[in-house]
Amino acid sequence: PSGHIHSQTIVSADGHKFLVVNYSDVSQGMSCEQLVKRAKVIEPLVEKTREVVAYDLTLNVEPSMDGQHIAAVIARCGQKINAEYIVEFTNPATMFDQQFACAEQGILQNYIWLSLLCLVLAPTFFSALRTLHRRQAHNDVSALFFTAAAFFGVRVWLFTVHLIVYSHNGMGLGMLLFVAQFLDFLSTTMAMLVLVALVHGVYVVRPCIPVGSAER
Repeated sequence: PSGHIHSQTIVSADGHKFLVVNYSDVSQGMSCEQLVKRAKVIEPLVEKTREVVAYDLTLNVEPSMDGQHIAAVIARCGQKINAEYIVEFTNPATMFDQQFACAEQGILQNYIWLSLLCLVLAPTFFSALRTLHRRQAHNDVSALFFTAAAFFGVRVWLFTVHLIVYSHNGMGLGMLLFVAQFLDFLSTTMAMLVLVALVHGVYVVRPCIPVGSAER
């Protein structure tokens, strides 16, 4: 099976071309004329009237291009581009790969397993927290650690939901992604604070910094 490039383009001036080129050609900074010459696909976007013209193109990516990095470019050599576009790349695969770039394939499976791992470990963390409360050994350091662990678990679950939605529509849930990234920042910061506290001699059973551990 082949992949697909789906392009929805609106042009209000003539001279535009829709190109499919090697990404390496774009990254090397080739000129517009060179990109047109080296393009694998050239689709003219011709505006023949004074009205805005919309194009809906679906191009097949042949299996022979497997492993190549390609780019979609709208070109209008020597003139300003006057077009609006939506370009969607899809892979010939299941929901785990269809919407994901080559470098991102497998990320959904990894997060599903990580979500299950967090779910399995959650009772262990709750049990350890209750044990610390029962022994009256729960202090600020342990509170930071368990809060960081909770934030990390919620972050993993939220990001997994975002990836599942992304695998269906190619966009995901922007607000969910933002919350997941914010929780990731908080959990990482708290984990670093716990490490710093442990390096300075603050332990779960010793809520105060020991005498003689002043900074040198």
